[in-house]
Amino acid sequence: MRGLKKILFGIAIILIGGFFMIDPNSSLGGWGELVCYVVGIAFGVSGLKSDE
Repeated sequence: MRGLKKILFGIAIILIGGFFMIDPNSSLGGWGELVCYVVGIAFGVSGLKSDE
């Protein structure tokens, strides 16, 4: 169950990064979106690898 929560949290972070990307007033400059995607993917992969 803990792995499923990490996967869902990773998907949520990826979606937040997508909302930053389509926002014309975003001041993250491209790097913030990239960080959101990388963190989201990292949470998703760690959720897939967890044994619980």
